[in-house]
Amino acid sequence: MTETENSAYTASNTIDGTASAAGSVAEGTLSTTSGSTAAFTNTLKTGGFTVSKTVTGNTAETSRYFSYTVTLKGFDGTCAVKYYDADNNEITDLADGQPVSVTSTAEGTDNTITLKSGQRFEITGMPAGSAYAISEAAVDGYTQSMKKDGTDADVTVTDTQVTADTVPVYAYTNSSSAAPATSYTQNDTPFMLFIAGVGAVGIAIILKMRFGLKV
Repeated sequence: MTETENSAYTASNTIDGTASAAGSVAEGTLSTTSGSTAAFTNTLKTGGFTVSKTVTGNTAETSRYFSYTVTLKGFDGTCAVKYYDADNNEITDLADGQPVSVTSTAEGTDNTITLKSGQRFEITGMPAGSAYAISEAAVDGYTQSMKKDGTDADVTVTDTQVTADTVPVYAYTNSSSAAPATSYTQNDTPFMLFIAGVGAVGIAIILKMRFGLKV
């Protein structure tokens, strides 16, 4: 007995409760007395994606949360979101802007998720063939970059189709572009010259009073 295959599903079957051949073909011994039942099960193939955050630079704000817009489309429903730290431990004490699920509609629904440096989120359970988009809100003082599975990519991910049993990693890095603070700047020059002048006058007065020198 054969079931027409559907590429979006994984097929399995049993005959009279006993597992048969894998896939859409049911093979077994049929009962000649009570009849037999062939039961087919179709499991939807799913996938998803992961987004990670790293903040670098002399003035990096490693505790600051950066905002992402995640758009899911092509199916009606929700998907769970899980968060992990740099040591791969699941984060359960979530911050504002870290929902435990995101929503999808056929036309597409925007969801907002935030991450700080060292964190990542993972969305799975999206039907194969559905789609997603990812964009990160720009922040003054930071330069954005992103790698998809280790390869340089555009920081904005547009309508990407979900592949069954695949979870690509989008690794975002924000590098602070501000120069580190120093103890001296050009704005301090007039003040430093004033201090030097006062010091020179003071030394001259001391020498004149002590040794009667002409200065």
